[in-house]
Amino acid sequence: KRWLIMNLFIPYETSKKLFLHCSLLFIVAITIGCQKKESEVIKNSEIPQGIYPLNVLNAGFFTHQNIKGKIFIAGSDGKIITLDNEGSQWLAADTPGFNDKITALAANNTGIELVAVGENGLIAHSNDSGKHWHKRPSPSQKTITTISFDENYQRWIAAGEQGLILISDAIGYNWQQVEFASTSTFSKIVSLPDRIIAIGDNGLIAQSTDGGLDWDIIPAVSTATLIDIAVTDTNILISGADGNLLRGNLETNLWEIVTTGFSTYLSRIFYNSEQKILLSLSSDGDIFLSDDGGNLWAPVSQHNHYLNNIAQSADGKRLLVVGDQGQLLISENAGRTWKAQHSQVNTNIEGAIAIGNNGFIAYGESGLLMQQKDSQSEWQIINHPVAEFVHQLLPDALDNWIAVGA
Repeated sequence: KRWLIMNLFIPYETSKKLFLHCSLLFIVAITIGCQKKESEVIKNSEIPQGIYPLNVLNAGFFTHQNIKGKIFIAGSDGKIITLDNEGSQWLAADTPGFNDKITALAANNTGIELVAVGENGLIAHSNDSGKHWHKRPSPSQKTITTISFDENYQRWIAAGEQGLILISDAIGYNWQQVEFASTSTFSKIVSLPDRIIAIGDNGLIAQSTDGGLDWDIIPAVSTATLIDIAVTDTNILISGADGNLLRGNLETNLWEIVTTGFSTYLSRIFYNSEQKILLSLSSDGDIFLSDDGGNLWAPVSQHNHYLNNIAQSADGKRLLVVGDQGQLLISENAGRTWKAQHSQVNTNIEGAIAIGNNGFIAYGESGLLMQQKDSQSEWQIINHPVAEFVHQLLPDALDNWIAVGA
């Protein structure tokens, strides 16, 4: 019996080892077959003349300033482009020494002095109407999110992350940090004739009556992040991330929550002073209207994409709302009804600027720049959006380049 068992066991063990060996070979073969096949390397004897590997940044435009007949647009790579209303050609301003994202622009009352702020504590200054820009020493490396010029005290006030407030005199050369009793991040600063209003996270509302040196924090009436400000004849209205608004009386300085009945993020609030109409834009693609000072709100346009900004034409007769995926909405009756316009792009449009009598310029991600000359014209793309990364540039001929990339 023992002999029989041993004779049966030996073939079994041999078969088992052969099966395991074949299985291992099969797994290795499958693994090799599933690996990505590397492209065949083509070796050049020498680098072709005129090809330069460059770190090309694809700019996104996110903020603008329209002052004294000149338009400035800035964005993600620290570059600023400008257009004189008397001309038709966009020019790149001279911005050496920085490539941080620019989050906000402001100009003084003459339009000669301008300041741009942004990431990593960026402060850039121009004293020749925006032709040349110079980086200024910053007291902080935190992102600066907003800036304003106070005409009463002839002073620049900037604010940013974690309660950061910076001020400078009218020259804009030297900046100093101001103590502030909150670590909330600021979203916007507005200079009014008698005060400066700053808003931000966690329902932050602060005001200064001495040009930004001292600040009073308004007792919180909301914990929502506050986004945008509109000023009427009697009130200050602030849009919130929870779909509600805060309203403050300019005389009594008393604040209250205005419930809109909606819970969507309100990205912008706009006041038409001639029609006495308030409009707010939402992240869900809605436009809400109030014609009683903000007491009651009703949706007047409903779309599916995030709405980013609103602009009014120079003649006051047209309103343009822009949003994600190329959204263009026009109103010819002060915002009561809206019509979608044909858009040639699906790139996110971040802002709009009035030009001419009733035309607009729109700008956005990936360097998008487009224009509608008047109410009878179609939209024309000035600068096509380029979302893909560019790896190399080849100078092909005089003033001609070939770009290759993703």
